[in-house]
Amino acid sequence: MNEESGKCSVPKRLSLFLHLTPSMELAEMNYRQVQDYLKTSDSAIIPVGAIEQHGPSCAVGTDACLAETFSRDLAEQLGILRTPTMNFGVSQQQMVFPGTISLKPETLASVFRDIHASLQHHGFRKFFVINGHYENSATIKLEIGELLQHFHHSLYYLIDFWELEPVQKVMQKRLQERGGHADATDLALMMHIAPDQVDSSALVEEWPSINAFVSNNIQHKHITKMGVIGSDQKKATPEIGAELYNTIIETYKAHISKRRCSQRRGDRC
Repeated sequence: MNEESGKCSVPKRLSLFLHLTPSMELAEMNYRQVQDYLKTSDSAIIPVGAIEQHGPSCAVGTDACLAETFSRDLAEQLGILRTPTMNFGVSQQQMVFPGTISLKPETLASVFRDIHASLQHHGFRKFFVINGHYENSATIKLEIGELLQHFHHSLYYLIDFWELEPVQKVMQKRLQERGGHADATDLALMMHIAPDQVDSSALVEEWPSINAFVSNNIQHKHITKMGVIGSDQKKATPEIGAELYNTIIETYKAHISKRRCSQRRGDRC
């Protein structure tokens, strides 16, 4: 996707390199700009996504797109440095569907640990994880628990967007759902963020016949045939997506601002 057609692209902003324009994107900064940033802030946003099936109506990069877009807007609006998105996540349960690429939990934990170690080395102490994929959460939270045993003066934040109370209210009121997989919430957000990655003619309604974990080889029988788990995608609209998106951004901004300023040392508030 290019910059004009949606927000999920990562355009080559050559002008930023040529003119050394300040940016909140780590990948677009030189080391002197990072040094200058660290003089006034020790916060970093770390987005984590996934490449996995989202039913016949939505792109496999949905979770990565959501993490990318949320974190980019938050970085710009809050003035916090943002690392590149970790596009791959733990998606083993979706490997029955073509296009899914999965990391093992220990691989995700190891990559997150190494990224954190690099940022710690340079002086970052507050880490705001913006996650777009449910199965990543347990792995990253376990890794954060380990990190806290060694980095006693660091702050870590991870709350998935669908668990934010104001977002849950919108989901339940507008879509009559609390969260599933490839649900109407995802579809509505993608209709708003990246409509060219949504096939509106292929929206489906699908509910699991059992509420249990099953192996991949019997998933089609009991959990999902089309890749949608517990949702009626046909309820999604771009207008609901815009409401969800604004609620997510404003709620995250309030959470991050409060926690960022809870330890004033090394950060502007």
